[in-house]
Formats: sequence, structure tokens, C-alpha cells
Amino acid sequence: MNILFQAKYDNHTNYINEIYKHMYFKSASMTAVYVCFAIVVITNLLNLVLTENPDYVMLLGILIFVYLFAVVFFRYRRSVKMYESRQKEINGDKAIEITAAAAEESVYIAESGGREVNVSYSDIKKAFETKNTVVLHSKSNLLYIFPKDAFTVGNASDFMKFLKSKGIKGVG
Repeated sequence: MNILFQAKYDNHTNYINEIYKHMYFKSASMTAVYVCFAIVVITNLLNLVLTENPDYVMLLGILIFVYLFAVVFFRYRRSVKMYESRQKEINGDKAIEITAAAAEESVYIAESGGREVNVSYSDIKKAFETKNTVVLHSKSNLLYIFPKDAFTVGNASDFMKFLKSKGIKGVG
């Protein structure tokens, strides 16, 4: 296997908050929710200022959006806590070194604890970037993390170009 990109890091470097924030709050669907919420709020405020008569249906819409945002926020917190408790249960406090590598035909993840995963690009649903990571999201909803500052072979921007050439969705 000819490694084109590789990142090495340990499980104590916690990127998961940043990744889940991106997934729960910065996704395209959440952006659509924000836009709808802004339209409802602005419409209600204009109606209130111009007619001095609040539209109670609009106010109900605002409450529904606030409720939806709260649900998303608590799902985000639950996901982070679940990830952290799984990691603690699996690895304890032991540092596990993770090697994430990409070759022409697949992505390979190996942990110093002995676990190895080989994932074909056809099994990658999408990829996205956060401030500090490149994340591959598989069809089975597993996340494969490549920290930008941990590349030992290649770099994050070239890796994103490579993923785009492989037809991975979500790559800029």
C-alpha cells in the first residue's frame, strides 16, 4: 500500500467537540433552520412595529424554533458525552496512538491497541473540514479523523483535493 497522506495523533487530543459542533450546528440543514428562524423573527418584529398587533402564530413559530434548537443542542451534548464515555470504557486512561492513512484505493486506520480498519472510498458518505480536522464520514456513520496539524505525509489541503478527485461528497 502506497501511503499518500498520513496523520498520527493520540486519543487524548480531543477533536470531538469541534467535529460535533460542525455536524450539529454548521451543517446545511441547520443553516436552513437558522435562515427560516431569522425570517420568522424579522417578519414578526416588522408586524409588531408596523401594526402594533403581534401575530400569535408567528410567536408560536419562534417558540417552535427555540424548542428545535434546544433539542439539537441537547443531542449534541449527549453525543459528545457518549463518545467520551465509550472512549473511557474501551481505552481507560491509556493513551492510544492513532495512525490515519490514505492510499489510492482506501483509507486505513490503525490504533496502537491493535484495532485496524480499512475503508474503501466507496464506503465514505462525505467529508468535511473543521478548523483543526479533516473528517471522513462513512456510510455506517463512523467518523475517521485526520487532524490538520498531525499530517506526517502530505497536508490537509492536498488531502481535500485528493478526496474531491475521488468523488467524495462535501469536499469544497
